[in-house]
Amino acid sequence: MTYVLLVEDEALIAALLAHKIESLSDRKLVSCNNMQTAFEHVSRDLPDIAFLDVNLGDGTCFELASWLQDRNVPMYFLTSYSRESLKNLGLPNTLEDIEILSKFSTTSKYSELINAL
Repeated sequence: MTYVLLVEDEALIAALLAHKIESLSDRKLVSCNNMQTAFEHVSRDLPDIAFLDVNLGDGTCFELASWLQDRNVPMYFLTSYSRESLKNLGLPNTLEDIEILSKFSTTSKYSELINAL
């Protein structure tokens, strides 16, 4: 079973994304709406893949992304920000290669990324 971490602070978007991911078979989804909860989950059980909203109500996801990157967890930033805008938000150089994914990508795109593991 593939463990998918979703970090998204807007409830409606989180529900939409969770529905897309849960529609794929054999997936364990953990959805968090802030960094504290996300860190609690990943410190207990390392995900196989992560989808991270960049701009959360309590800051950005960059600290978590760096932590996951250090543990070789594949991840994608969920945002409509450009790469330049992410740099203005404080994107560390070590995270510049993380792929940006639209929150409204199709279910087949999420399936493709998860199945590529």
